[in-house]
Amino acid sequence: MCGINGIVSLQITDTHRQAVERMCKAMAHRGPDAEGIWQGERAVLGHRRLSIIDLSISANQPFQDPSGRYKLVYNGELYNYQSLKEELAPFPFQTASDTEVVLAAIIRWGEAAFARFNGMFALAFWDTQTRSLLLARDRLGIKPLYISYREQHLLFSSELRALLKSDMVSSELRPASLQDFFTYQTVHAPHTLLKEVVQLMPGEYAHWHEGTFSQHSYWHPKAPEAGQSDSKLYIQKRVSTLLTESVEKRMMSDVPLGAFLSGGIDSSAIVGLMARCSERPIHTFSIGFQEKAFDESPFALQIAKKFRTEHQQIRLSPEAMLKDLPEALAAMDNPSGDGINSYLISKYTRKAGLKVALSGLGGDEVFAGYPVFRYWHKLFQYQKWWNVSAFARKAVAGPLGPFIPGNQRNRLQEILRVGRLDLSRVYPIFRKLQLEEELANLLSLPKEVQNMPAYLLNESRTHWQELPELSKISWAEISTYTQNVLLRDADQMSMAHGLEVRVPFFDHELVSYAWGIPDEHKFPYYPKSLLVESLGDLLPKEVVHRKKMGFVFPWKDWMRNELNPFCQHHIDQLLDRNWIKADGLRKQWAAFLAGDDQVIWLQIWLMIVMNAWLEKNDL
Repeated sequence: MCGINGIVSLQITDTHRQAVERMCKAMAHRGPDAEGIWQGERAVLGHRRLSIIDLSISANQPFQDPSGRYKLVYNGELYNYQSLKEELAPFPFQTASDTEVVLAAIIRWGEAAFARFNGMFALAFWDTQTRSLLLARDRLGIKPLYISYREQHLLFSSELRALLKSDMVSSELRPASLQDFFTYQTVHAPHTLLKEVVQLMPGEYAHWHEGTFSQHSYWHPKAPEAGQSDSKLYIQKRVSTLLTESVEKRMMSDVPLGAFLSGGIDSSAIVGLMARCSERPIHTFSIGFQEKAFDESPFALQIAKKFRTEHQQIRLSPEAMLKDLPEALAAMDNPSGDGINSYLISKYTRKAGLKVALSGLGGDEVFAGYPVFRYWHKLFQYQKWWNVSAFARKAVAGPLGPFIPGNQRNRLQEILRVGRLDLSRVYPIFRKLQLEEELANLLSLPKEVQNMPAYLLNESRTHWQELPELSKISWAEISTYTQNVLLRDADQMSMAHGLEVRVPFFDHELVSYAWGIPDEHKFPYYPKSLLVESLGDLLPKEVVHRKKMGFVFPWKDWMRNELNPFCQHHIDQLLDRNWIKADGLRKQWAAFLAGDDQVIWLQIWLMIVMNAWLEKNDL
């Protein structure tokens, strides 16, 4: 796990090397173990290393083949590198690293190598003879890669703020991305908050040659592997096998590793499978709170005892949270409404001496754990009459208003007005934090803005439209919210501490299989019933059937009390931004402080997070 960056241009100068040096320095936290820079006639490559596999200096990067023709900077882990290494014989391997296998695979197979990789990665491969660059990103977008291309030169980096430190990228904000952020608590790839920076999409590779840049897809889910003829027992056994293999592969490490343990189904399943695969006790970490309504630590402790882990519980108070908060916000490469928890658990895990942690992230998305799965399933039952009853739907939308809480009421009314019951139209409404009319009172931005989740789902329609209905939602979750919030947060917040987080539920073979499972077997009759039943007696009933709490903090109470001065500071600063409607923001903040439950705490928190990010990056 590392950080990569570089510049390719028709003519490299000392200015370009200095820019790469600044970029490396800006993300030293991603790779505290080593730094390397290589400069050629048309390329400069930079690397920061977090040593996980083959700790020797011979595995440092930028890496080159014995001839010196090919150069590689690589961020990630290749879990099947040992089997690929056997296929690549008689390549003259000099190290035991997966980096060298990645290099050899691209030399042998070119772009076709990416389809053979099982892992998480972002990479840049330079051919000194053809003077061409190849960039690639893993299938599910676990590892980030940012690009700025103009005037025949290209910059790339693992972090957005590193590109800013190059002094070769404009700091101008993209207005549509601001709208996207306050609507969905993130900016959806391929866009970023900066006008001149985009992201390489998951499952994509890109070429640069002689100033010409092109992008290509190398992966989309295959046709469903699981069919109607497969029995539920067969499907359960297949799920169990794929998840167990995924966990086992992700325990590959030359340094100590552990796991995040919240005490929920997903993290408990990962810890249980790790314990089965290991001869030594697993190190586990959880966060607990003084506020009992948010405290999952008793369940985490129950799982730790069941699997005899070396467990550490971090108990947080508002005072400790306030102390860590500025540091956590400063660690955000992208502003997010959902990353502080990952920052804190990563901080204490790294302090315990671990460099690698497995996470249960992904269980909800793959096995229908969120309420949105059930909502869509219910709506889909009305598909036959939806298109012929527009008048009835609109008539229902009005009278329902007084009986449903504000934010839910607005969301339901918007869904009932949708002309066609289509995933690309309905799903984005499920995920909206604020509706357009609400944001119009807060933001002074262009009104005609593209709805990014709808656009992304329309663009990928040919890949999801034949999936079962629950798998359509899984596709939507993973390709929008998960990739652009959860995975991004997991990366930026763990790497802020030089900690590598691995996510077994996002093994592409497991995900592809799960997408093909018929709804009748995947439907969550109780939370993630297919996953639970596939694991047999692994999880205790108390964990399976307890109320879902989520890995969250009591923000609403803290923002009104202990964190109030901190929040007020950032609200006051944000009022001076030309794209903020100051009166609207003041009114919303006052209503929140007065206890108005119509104002969701996250709506306010996004404002605070955005101002902190702008302030940190001098924007």
